[in-house]
Amino acid sequence: MTRLPDLVILTEGDWARGLGHLGRCLGYAQHWRSMGRRVLWVVDGDDAARRFLTGETVVWRRWQDDGDIPEAEGAVAIADSYGASAAALQAIAERAGAAVYLDDLEQDDYPPGLVVHSAPGPLDRTGRRAEWLIGPAWQPMPSAFWTVAERKPVAETIGSVLVLAGGTDLRDMGGRLAALAREAFPGSRIHLVRGAGARGDVSGSGPVTVHRALAPEVLRDLMLEADLAISAAGQTLYQLARCGVPTLMIGVADNQTKHLREWPATGAMLSAGMWDAPGLQDRILDCLAAMNSASVRAAMSLAGQTAVDGLGAARLAGQVARIRA
Repeated sequence: MTRLPDLVILTEGDWARGLGHLGRCLGYAQHWRSMGRRVLWVVDGDDAARRFLTGETVVWRRWQDDGDIPEAEGAVAIADSYGASAAALQAIAERAGAAVYLDDLEQDDYPPGLVVHSAPGPLDRTGRRAEWLIGPAWQPMPSAFWTVAERKPVAETIGSVLVLAGGTDLRDMGGRLAALAREAFPGSRIHLVRGAGARGDVSGSGPVTVHRALAPEVLRDLMLEADLAISAAGQTLYQLARCGVPTLMIGVADNQTKHLREWPATGAMLSAGMWDAPGLQDRILDCLAAMNSASVRAAMSLAGQTAVDGLGAARLAGQVARIRA
């Protein structure tokens, strides 16, 4: 088998932009290290990003406008950014041993290399300069999600609800979503996960167990125990699908609209719409009422596990080896 080069990850993350780029790229970092290769991060980020990447080797700088990126020289270079300029992407393509671009916005103008677009739904990108790898099976995941235990049988009643509002809870939704979960399922246990960059107070959310900056293994186990989840429509959706958690999505950023549209078509999730849409609370409660059905949740759980198998990072490594052979 062709020996892969070391890995360089160029990305961004902070309180305003969230930590989703960092979270998914961590799966690539862990896979490359499992093969004995070195990993370097180049990150435009703040203190929330620094806390998230504790223990990683990181060069902290803004790189998205650079016309020359020496860190990429000879490496597998993964660029995961909404703000990277055409010059920066071209510089990566020219220096890297293999260039990979993570796409959420369905852009068309990537230089030669591989493009990972893991959102569900059809997308035709034949004939582009780059080779596109499309669909949830390509989503990179932390090592805790490469293999997961079998879920418990679907319960007739909702005993545990998991609420996740994103790594920074940008819209300050966590406490309100937990309160709605309590209203819909007054006898259930409500677990609210607060990410590494989340701010604010959730004391008004009622009798809720609050978890902060969980290790991936702990988060995975909470997901496996949850009867359903209410989640921001970002990268955490793939982990929920991997664990078979029936999930209600709320969009908290414009780049999540495709998730809101396409995940329901897989059967794994329901969408309540964007965080600021009129009538959101009523739609959330209506969706939760529909998810009270054990048969509905069983179908959603199976659909999620079918869509995501946790092997996206290994698949990309295989593709890189193929093109370098």
